[in-house]
Amino acid sequence: MAVKKIISCIFLFACLTFYTYGQENIPTIEEKLNSLTGEIPALNQRITISVSNVSIHEFVRAIANSSGLNINVDPGIAIMVSNNFNDVRVLDILLFLSREYLLNISVIGNIVSVYKSSDDTALQKGKITYDSTNSLLSIDLREENLQDAVKLITRATNRNVILSPGLEGTIVSGYILNMPFDNALEKLAYSNSLQMEKTTDNFYLLSRVLPEAT
Repeated sequence: MAVKKIISCIFLFACLTFYTYGQENIPTIEEKLNSLTGEIPALNQRITISVSNVSIHEFVRAIANSSGLNINVDPGIAIMVSNNFNDVRVLDILLFLSREYLLNISVIGNIVSVYKSSDDTALQKGKITYDSTNSLLSIDLREENLQDAVKLITRATNRNVILSPGLEGTIVSGYILNMPFDNALEKLAYSNSLQMEKTTDNFYLLSRVLPEAT
């Protein structure tokens, strides 16, 4: 009986070790792209590109034209992009898009494909809905990471919401039902001791409330 228990323990340990090894050796998107720079030189190509409120498809098309990279974007992705990149590697721009908009990237031959991530943990944690016809935003967040929440809001509304430095890792909560976008975002900020500012180029900046001068 004791021998059977020992064998069972050894088997279980072996299974756990194999599982852990497999999990740790799944390559990240960054690792995958870095490993392919020799085969796809365009990934290392440095480009300068500036866009304002264009679709991600148009943005990626401009990247492809500038670098010679063969790239395909899932037509179901509805994201508007406003960014300015100066002398940046194509690989780093792709990583930025992946992290900022929760997208996945795969490579077949020398074709890079960008598509929606099937493992969208932020979407599972929080709930953002947007009525584009009436520009009404609903928010249901319970102790969520602010960065994740902002990504969800940006993706759902196609309006660029950004954070001031130092807000990384901030946890927020809020429940707002069918309010105009600007009002909803302002109320979410207020309820979490933040402030919202709309810039002249239609960005929404969230920052900490500054203490009043004495």
